[in-house]
Amino acid sequence: MTLPELPGLDWHPALPAPVIWTLAGLAAAAALVFILFTRNLRGWAKLPVLILRLAVIAALVAIALNPVATDKAPETERSAAILLDTSTSMALGTRAADANTFTDATTEAFGTGVLERFSYGPETKKLGNTPPEPAGRNTLLGNAIRRALDVRPAPAALLVTGDGGGDDRSELDAAARLAKARGIPIHVHPVGGNDPMANSWIAGIRVSRSARPQASVPVQVWIGSRAIKRGLTLRLLNSSGATLSSAKVQPTGEPTPVTLDFTSGIRGETFRLVLEKPDEDIIAEDNELTFELEVTSPKIRVLYMEGTHISHNVVAGQHSATWNTMELKTRAWDATGEIETDMLSPITQFSSSKNLFRIRRFLGGGMQFDMSRGFPKTRDELFNYDVVICGDVPRGNFTKEEMQWVNDLVTRRGGGFCMIGGYTSFDSGDFDQTPWEKITPVDMVEYGHGYSNRPTDLLIPEAVRNHPIWRISPDSIENGEILSNHPPFLGFHDIRRAKPGAINLGLHADGGGPLITVQSYGRGRSMAFLSDTNGGWAESYIHWGEDKSGASITSSSELGHGPQILMSASGMTEADAVPADMTHPSPYFAQFWVNTVRWLAENSIRRIGEGISGRAADSVARPGTELAISTEITSGVSAEEMPGLPVTARLLLPGSKPLRLKWDRDRREFTGSVQIPAEIDAKNVGLVFECQTSTRALSDRVNLPVLSLNPEIERTEATPGLLRDLAAATGGREVSTPQEAAEALRSDIDRSEKTEVILLRPAWDRPLFWVIVLGLLGAEWLLRKLARRAV
Repeated sequence: MTLPELPGLDWHPALPAPVIWTLAGLAAAAALVFILFTRNLRGWAKLPVLILRLAVIAALVAIALNPVATDKAPETERSAAILLDTSTSMALGTRAADANTFTDATTEAFGTGVLERFSYGPETKKLGNTPPEPAGRNTLLGNAIRRALDVRPAPAALLVTGDGGGDDRSELDAAARLAKARGIPIHVHPVGGNDPMANSWIAGIRVSRSARPQASVPVQVWIGSRAIKRGLTLRLLNSSGATLSSAKVQPTGEPTPVTLDFTSGIRGETFRLVLEKPDEDIIAEDNELTFELEVTSPKIRVLYMEGTHISHNVVAGQHSATWNTMELKTRAWDATGEIETDMLSPITQFSSSKNLFRIRRFLGGGMQFDMSRGFPKTRDELFNYDVVICGDVPRGNFTKEEMQWVNDLVTRRGGGFCMIGGYTSFDSGDFDQTPWEKITPVDMVEYGHGYSNRPTDLLIPEAVRNHPIWRISPDSIENGEILSNHPPFLGFHDIRRAKPGAINLGLHADGGGPLITVQSYGRGRSMAFLSDTNGGWAESYIHWGEDKSGASITSSSELGHGPQILMSASGMTEADAVPADMTHPSPYFAQFWVNTVRWLAENSIRRIGEGISGRAADSVARPGTELAISTEITSGVSAEEMPGLPVTARLLLPGSKPLRLKWDRDRREFTGSVQIPAEIDAKNVGLVFECQTSTRALSDRVNLPVLSLNPEIERTEATPGLLRDLAAATGGREVSTPQEAAEALRSDIDRSEKTEVILLRPAWDRPLFWVIVLGLLGAEWLLRKLARRAV
């Protein structure tokens, strides 16, 4: 349906005209029916009310048809705009200075007229007299061009000055097409080349999620650098800003590992790593990283099994007593106040049948046994321990199932396992044919050659002297001297290779094979101590540090291997026990085994938390990457229920949704991955693991520092080709001098056509029209009031 032409007016209906006319007809028909059949109006009033109502409908039709008056306002002047790149990459070389100078000189040469100026990077802003410092993680050139094209008066040309960065390519292509369609050329002035970038940054960290109170905590940090020549200082600060540890780093161009050590407090805390920023370093934001450390206080529970027993006469000042060799470890653990020990021993050492029983106490170097208790009877009972230590106990004392429980303690519960040497240990005791072979860090299957009774010195490699187990003294110089004077061993297991990924803490000096080896395995850790700590091989070792103790072992004698063990405390009384305050005769030996138990127990789930335990594959969250995660339900769920549990993980970020994790039957845990957003403002991000079992809701939280390396500096080369392509696509050109740039902008303004702005004004949007509509509605209402009658 064609609408009539009206002088000076045009139609812009809100709906298609036929629809409007149809709706108007229906409204008029409804009004007519209402008036004819209503019984609330007197007869004389029906026609006037109908006329008024039809007039209101006509007014609404006029509004819907939207007649508008068109006015033409010729634009008298066009503008130009300059876009100045202020992204982080402009800090390289002299890019920022060159671009700022060029922009100011072009502005001056342009003279009078409308010249808009913008800075762009991650966002576009009006450019004042002083350009901002280069900053941001990306360059949104397309967005900047879009904004410049919308300025008023409309621009006749644009000038872009920058190093060619453009991270919004699709938006940039669309903006170029829009400029081309509007006939607006974009001129460019590229700056920069393959400028050397000087920057240093924290490239990664590795630190335990938790530690016990007052524990020594190592923090391994990787430092990256480019074009930094001098040494830098890395500092570790606590939440109060106090420096806990520091180290000098000599940049090499490759990620350089540095280890800082500090002592944990009595509660959890947030710590900060700060890398010194040299003057030539262009970015400060990547020189700092924060992380959190949880402090857990439950005592470490150790199950210590030993088959070789020697009594030692110890003299300390006015005290003299007979110690069992096991007491050299257990009394050291007791003295910490944080390690509890249950002890087992076979009563016939070389028997191939089970005869392992609980030691109730030591008296005069002998042992009183509790014959009602032996090795844990169930897997759950074993899981009440954090560390299992087995020294010279025959294989026949354990079933295959019991050994698998120990494997599960390490791999699934984060516990620790240590095998100590002796004639019935390692491959000499056929343990290479048991489940314990998997968790032992030396290869006794392919490289086991029995045992050797030849003496050997212990060689401690320089690379491992900072390992937590070797921290015998807090003073680094003294500690080095202590390690250099480690006693020799008089025999060892000749296993000639550690497993891949294991760390040799000590080697025998004559052949270089492992003597003390550790590894991380599954969730837990394990150690192989290939010499003895009790018997003849350890004759010198048990005296380690004796000259510093004020006590000494004056003589030793073996208790035996059969009935002598069972009767070793016969006739002894409480008076034969070692006095509680007696000085330990071998303080370095004692500290080594305290350190060993602490290290082995560090990841134990029993101590960290029950119910659910989540973890991330990396110690940091890296923006724009996927982070592999896993979680284990550690108690309270049957094996049948486990695979179907609804286990989820989510990032503590706005809009983050829970991710359902999948059950991994082989690993016996739930696994998945979360996408770390490319843009994260926070320095740390939380990761929450949740599960609803049939009896309770479980939850665990892991906090990860955000390691955010600025993508603006991943490539140091400028990309002038992108700007030249932009100019070619829009009819612009590359300009070399401010005068040439100003002349190009002026020329485009002069050549641009004078355009007309069409102003559309609704003809009905007048005060008189609304007065008439309100008058019609008011008149109808008043007439109906006057004409209303009782039915």
